[in-house]
Amino acid sequence: MSILLNQGGLVFSTSVVFVTSGPVSAALADLNGDRLLDLLVASSVASGANVLLDDGQGRFATPRSFVTGTQPRTVAAVDLNSDGRLDLVTPNSGGTA
Repeated sequence: MSILLNQGGLVFSTSVVFVTSGPVSAALADLNGDRLLDLLVASSVASGANVLLDDGQGRFATPRSFVTGTQPRTVAAVDLNSDGRLDLVTPNSGGTA
């Protein structure tokens, strides 16, 4: 997974690489309520979702991994139970959860 920060005028910074196992999709959402967009990554190889919290300086914390069903294909964040906290959703293409 690579992140290139926009420096303006279509000039991008050197790629910042995060090692994840088989990333297939990424999304952004403020998961911890700090008004910064955190990175969510679906990993089909690891059958999980990784969450990387934004530090506000163009860097992200060490990924935290969460087990999902087999071979997630994408990831989304939405408040499914109306408790004011975003939940993670992954559609899985293999096996059972």
